Amino acid sequence: MRFQAAILCTLLALLFPRTIKAADTNSQGGIRTKFVADAVLKPEELAAVVDLAKSCGMGQVASIESFHYLPSIIHGILVTSIEHTNGRKVTFSTVEVFREGWAYKPKPADLAKGRSSGQFWVDAQQSPTIHELTMFSTPQGTIRVELSSGIRLDVADRIIKAFTTGRIKYSDESTNRSSKRADFFRPDWLGRSDSVNTYEITFSGGLNRYRFTLAGETVEIVSVIFVDI
Repeated sequence: MRFQAAILCTLLALLFPRTIKAADTNSQGGIRTKFVADAVLKPEELAAVVDLAKSCGMGQVASIESFHYLPSIIHGILVTSIEHTNGRKVTFSTVEVFREGWAYKPKPADLAKGRSSGQFWVDAQQSPTIHELTMFSTPQGTIRVELSSGIRLDVADRIIKAFTTGRIKYSDESTNRSSKRADFFRPDWLGRSDSVNTYEITFSGGLNRYRFTLAGETVEIVSVIFVDI
């Protein structure tokens, strides 16, 4: 069972990268922190986590959070760098740090010097993951969305505006019913589908992908790709 949970967590980490939010609950030594109740780090543990993130090449650390790999109770630790803004683009990097007793995989026995500290470690070849988000102005306020390569900014503007202003059609009643739980006001990822002139989008708070077409200033959802965990 533990082995199966580890495989599930690994797949979730690869398929559904975490989106970093600005909301944090505390600050320690100038670093914002956000911990789940059963995975709180002490100040000396935070220092070890920061050192490991920097050993991977991360610059200034902005925040550290702990989380659960849902639906399990296995924990993870994510370190996030400060953000850099260039026009509408926001870039930052993240590093996952593992802890014995929390991680979904065992600590390797042959880690190179500087890749572990007490109970904590980072993968042998790990380097920071670079994230780039694009800012969009919506009636609900400014949001930040990850755009896949090949999505032109003017097209993304039309798509995000359509969803956040309710200019949405459905290919049939079944697709309409399947879309009821989506928060169309909070898109967080936008990419191209494998079909011609078709796109896919996800929304904050859910894993399902919505496949749609764009005609003028209106989107039409043609199917829902369900992700059950």
